[in-house]
Amino acid sequence: MDAHLRYFKQGYELLHQTEPYINQVLTYAQQSRERSNYEQAALNERMQEYKRQTDRQSRWSSNGSNGSPNGDGIQAIGRSSHKMLEAVMQAASKGKVLDYAMTIVNGGSTKNLAAEIAQDYA
Repeated sequence: MDAHLRYFKQGYELLHQTEPYINQVLTYAQQSRERSNYEQAALNERMQEYKRQTDRQSRWSSNGSNGSPNGDGIQAIGRSSHKMLEAVMQAASKGKVLDYAMTIVNGGSTKNLAAEIAQDYA
């Protein structure tokens, strides 16, 4: 019984000593999550704005013009790009965008990325 109490006391003291570090890690994790949520919301907003812009360009080009309304030569994107954008937006809502972004950064082709997204959300 004496050994049991002694080990309990040692465990309590160790836990008490590590409490500041545990709180520090918890605070860092909460801040990271808040920052991640903010970045996720900003990314979703940017994707929505991009989609609105491409829809405007698509409508403008379907009205019979061959260029963009501002004359910069950017062509509207096709329907498959809209599907891919929708899949990326869905992935963003589930926190998978970083995986796909890393595929792009690491030199993964668009076809490979599209296949990976399609596989995840098929």
